Amino acid sequence: EQITGDIYQQINRLQHALQFTHLVRIWNYMPWINREDDGMERYQAFCVGRHHAIDTSSGYEAHLPAATAVGTHNDHVLVYFLAAREDGTQIENPRQVSAIEYPQQYAPKSPAFSRAIVKAWGKQKHLYISGTASILGHESQHPDDPLRQLDECLNNIDILAREASTQTGIAIWDTSQLTAIKLYLRRPQDLDSVLDHLRQRIGNEVTVMVLQADICRDDLLLEVEGIFTEG
Repeated sequence: EQITGDIYQQINRLQHALQFTHLVRIWNYMPWINREDDGMERYQAFCVGRHHAIDTSSGYEAHLPAATAVGTHNDHVLVYFLAAREDGTQIENPRQVSAIEYPQQYAPKSPAFSRAIVKAWGKQKHLYISGTASILGHESQHPDDPLRQLDECLNNIDILAREASTQTGIAIWDTSQLTAIKLYLRRPQDLDSVLDHLRQRIGNEVTVMVLQADICRDDLLLEVEGIFTEG
């Protein structure tokens, strides 16, 4: 909690010093995200620390960045981000409860991120898809079944792509049109079957990177994030 709070306060000071005051996309990599310390899972403590460090003034829920938070197998915390002088457009998924509205069973403070962001950079538009898991409403789906979890992730991303197109006009309708995907996989033994299934769903045109990582809930086996570039 303290480390997260310190990091986000540093980010906030840097943003204001450089006048890039809008967070667009952020990645949080932390050691052993499911480990319990002092009665609280590390991801839960991370959510508390982030909440206390960000600006929670009126309307902040409509200006949250796309985000990923996964667990590493070393002792280093890494946070990197994109910030801008103008805000992006926040995209939510009607199949899912907005993360900021999750019930307290997941963390004392709700995860503070949006499901996706569309951001214009000059003549280009980027769609940033947050780390997306096998969740409907706010509940995990398909325990111990990586292929069904992958399908649920991709279904959620398909919905986000269509929502982004409807709301902003960006020219994407499903996951197969993404420019690149990053897939976080908990169990290395699932790699071949998951990659084969992913290619069956999205084809061979999308660049795919796979990283071993622990997912924010211990019943989730994988998570998918993506980017689409238009223009």
